[in-house]
Amino acid sequence: MGKALPKKPLIEIPYYKDYCLRYRYQFLKFVVEASGKFPTWQQRDLMNAMSVPNFMVSCVSGHGIGKSFSYAWFIIWHVTVFPFSNLILTGPKFEQLRKIIWKELSDALEILYKTYPWLSGYFIKDAKSFYALGFKDNWFAIPQTAPRKEPEKLAGQHRDKYTVLVEEASGLPDEHFDVIKGALTGKDNSLAMISQGTRPNGEFYDSHHSKKGLYHTLKFDSELSPIVSKKWIRDRLVEYGGFFSTLYQIRVKGAFPDQLEGRLINRAWAEACGDIEVDNLHDEVPGILITVDVSGPGHDETVYLVSKVSGWESKRKIETVQLIIKQGVSKIPKVAREVRDLYRQWEALGAQIGVDHVGVGQGVYDMLEEWGLPVYAINSGKPPYDDDRFLNQRAEWSWWLRDAVFNCNISFKGIQHSTQQRIFDQFGNIPYKITENGKFKLWSKEQMRNDGIKSPDLFDVYMFAMGLDYVAMNVDTQTDSHFLTARAKANQAMEKIQKKLEQAGL
Repeated sequence: MGKALPKKPLIEIPYYKDYCLRYRYQFLKFVVEASGKFPTWQQRDLMNAMSVPNFMVSCVSGHGIGKSFSYAWFIIWHVTVFPFSNLILTGPKFEQLRKIIWKELSDALEILYKTYPWLSGYFIKDAKSFYALGFKDNWFAIPQTAPRKEPEKLAGQHRDKYTVLVEEASGLPDEHFDVIKGALTGKDNSLAMISQGTRPNGEFYDSHHSKKGLYHTLKFDSELSPIVSKKWIRDRLVEYGGFFSTLYQIRVKGAFPDQLEGRLINRAWAEACGDIEVDNLHDEVPGILITVDVSGPGHDETVYLVSKVSGWESKRKIETVQLIIKQGVSKIPKVAREVRDLYRQWEALGAQIGVDHVGVGQGVYDMLEEWGLPVYAINSGKPPYDDDRFLNQRAEWSWWLRDAVFNCNISFKGIQHSTQQRIFDQFGNIPYKITENGKFKLWSKEQMRNDGIKSPDLFDVYMFAMGLDYVAMNVDTQTDSHFLTARAKANQAMEKIQKKLEQAGL
């Protein structure tokens, strides 16, 4: 026996009017209540942008952020909440629409009918359409594509409430967009397009550049999505040829080929390091580093970090021992004395000191060196060890720090909660860019200030701790093989950098 048809037309059911009024222009509210799921922050941003009348939304995105889920629920919301509405789902390949979004639509409808069983039977979904019972030709959503030379097949839809959703929009020819936008003449007509940024031209690219003023633009990075696993990210790093490859930047970071930039570290990764137990953190004998960022123009704090470190380069592990933040611009002699006092607490364990040598830090370094303390002059503008991948030492050490955070090889345990939150904020807001010749660089401090980003003092002292040489605790520095091997590695790296400096005439 077939399923019994509803006895009453849907638009005559009293509580259908309440349903429509409750969710009218409330897409996110509808998804939460109808699906029982709470969308990610990226999905919420997209849903809010697609809730308003006459929206024009363009989203460039990496893999896995949940766009199919968002599109499927939008189709349901659009058709069930707005009587006699029309919607077209389009993209370069019909088969992709059918297999991914149309399948997701079937799963979503099962959930919808459990939440609102009285809707069951009033809406029909088949392979080619989703429509209201009895109104197949004028109340519907359909997946539809058009051959490259026949864009007019996307024309002819005119309704007060009409929306076009474009999947993989970067691959859709401009002629198709001309037809699509030419039909958006009604009272409440909208367009949303989501895609990876696979090419640096076309309507989708222009919507994020020359036509940006016409669109609400969004950029979603897969690394920042709470539903994308670290394993998936690691696998893509291998598959696509590393972080610096164009494929990784486009398919994971959500960048266009000529706009390879973003944020260095996911804040959630840093948060995961907030309470790491340190008992088994170090695989080898650690050493003590005291790293210092001295306050100067553009920031008003001096930061001291005492840390236990072990390992080298991106394998280094860092345990926070003490983090001291001094408010106000400090005078050089005062900072030098405070660093000396810290050193005396850890001198017996072979502590080493690193001071940012650029700007006001130079005076602190000079005083410490004059006192005979083991102090390194940090100049992060120096050439990196791996100059094929990194623009300078700051970029290289920051990248190593990124690896440490990603792999939970750094612990912020013991730091008070409010300071931890500041650390997470700073770590999650370090902008980077890939240069035209494929090298990784961080924004300059001046660029960051111009963009409203304060000097990342807390990030910097941890970044310094990633790159400095250290003396392993409780070892004989004259005979211990571990120390001699570690020192040899450091000396080799320093010699390579020194040669580059000499070649550059510095």
